[in-house]
Amino acid sequence: MDPSLALLEEKVFRLIERCEELRRQFREKDSELAEARRSLAAAEEEQRKDKLRLKKILDTLENLGV
Repeated sequence: MDPSLALLEEKVFRLIERCEELRRQFREKDSELAEARRSLAAAEEEQRKDKLRLKKILDTLENLGV
């Protein structure tokens, strides 16, 4: 095999390996991002519920004339 062709083949092989590694890293980061989004959504929902509870308490206090 021509040495320059062998060198080119090796470079292509390394590029393919690097692409596969980057894809793996991307999938990991994408999974982490999805988990963070789910966590944020849950925290926002909990905050919304807390605000509703607080509003009910304040409304009750107002109705009692406090």
